[in-house]
Amino acid sequence: LDTDGRLWTTGYNNHGQLGLGNNKNKKTFTRVDDSDIGRGVKDVDCGMGHTVIVDSQDNLRVTGNNEYGELGLGNKKNKNTFTRVNLESNIKVNKIACGSKYTIIQTNNNNVYVTGKNREGELGLGDTADRNKFTINNNLSENDIIVNKISCGFQHTIISYNIHKVVATGKNDKGQLGLGNNKNKNTFTRVIIDAD
Repeated sequence: LDTDGRLWTTGYNNHGQLGLGNNKNKKTFTRVDDSDIGRGVKDVDCGMGHTVIVDSQDNLRVTGNNEYGELGLGNKKNKNTFTRVNLESNIKVNKIACGSKYTIIQTNNNNVYVTGKNREGELGLGDTADRNKFTINNNLSENDIIVNKISCGFQHTIISYNIHKVVATGKNDKGQLGLGNNKNKNTFTRVIIDAD
């Protein structure tokens, strides 16, 4: 993403994750046509075979692998051009994060939406069922929760919110959630951090 909001992509493109309208790999950075994404890009994040952007109008656009519904389009069809996700009217996207075959966003009304692979509970919805469209996470969509940062790993998610508060969900076999144990979680669980 350059200083003028233009998007450039390179590398592996087997699922169309570069958003160039084809599935050909690229060895040099290639500019994505503005007509595909509007007048510019505010933010970009890459997952495992998919790419998510926020365009100049704060709309969500997605491309690439959609095997588990990680694009949030309501189906499992791959895309090779950036496709706008139809969210509720007047919803704009503030934050985006891509994990391994899943995506999490926060909208302008402080709601958190999740989609994609959920085999380890990485979506934090209280189950391990995959989703193919953006689903509100009611545990994180309360008026008093202001998300600062969303970070998605291989099969786990960490979110910081308000001031110095952290929650985690997903795979925890190596203790990656920081909860003091090796038990997976399928709901966002408060992480206690000793500040000393």
